[in-house]
Amino acid sequence: MADARCDIAAGDPLGRHPGCRPVPQGVDGRSDPVPGVVTAAAVIPADGGVPGDRRVRCSPLIRFPFGETDDLLYLLVPKRSVVLPRRIFRFVQSLTEFRTVPEHVARLVGSGAINSEAAGALVRQLCDLTAEGVLLGADRLSPGRGEPPERDQAPPRIETLCTPTRDRPRELERSLSGYAHNLHAWRRRCSLAVFADCTTEASERACREAARRAYDGAPYLERCFAGQRERLAFAEALTKQGLPEGAARFALFGLGWGWRLGANRNA
Repeated sequence: MADARCDIAAGDPLGRHPGCRPVPQGVDGRSDPVPGVVTAAAVIPADGGVPGDRRVRCSPLIRFPFGETDDLLYLLVPKRSVVLPRRIFRFVQSLTEFRTVPEHVARLVGSGAINSEAAGALVRQLCDLTAEGVLLGADRLSPGRGEPPERDQAPPRIETLCTPTRDRPRELERSLSGYAHNLHAWRRRCSLAVFADCTTEASERACREAARRAYDGAPYLERCFAGQRERLAFAEALTKQGLPEGAARFALFGLGWGWRLGANRNA
């Protein structure tokens, strides 16, 4: 397990410098110099050596407390672990937008989160964390896609809402009727799918009836209900396409006992 440790050498990073003033809304390190606002160029160490053009943000990660003052971080994209002092992680987790390292530090200084005397040391440390994979560029987070899309571009549309359920017809009806009402109110086009893993035929019939009642007020909605017989038909179709019968049945039915939520989601 790689161990990346860092600390701020100059100043107290958690102290609020009395001369620091908040950065006004919409001003960042790339803006023209503004009185009272810290710019990216102002936080670059005098000896240089800091890449100023790569835009990075915090990597997706899972955090575990590690002793009294450290955190163990599992980085989901590089798939590796690092140990950081907890006070450094507080800065790292706040870096949620793509910016250069000097721009990130300029924002922290300008908001009063760190002392201005500590800016140069933090710039170097964030550059080291970029090399470690704790901070990543858009090319690493979205391979082949480059920079993130502009904010005015529409996100991908949700086409289907899937509901796995088991022996809960009342809750299923309430859930589906809520979805149907919301889709109708906001004039959204979206299909609804139910995947039922019921323990008895009577329970499955109750769930089918609950789904039918929930759709009464929204007949235009595309919908489907996948119970035992639909799942059997799907497994047979997969087998005809060349998937081994045992693999198909395991994926869609699990081991045939107990809670089978994973198999229901596979369906």
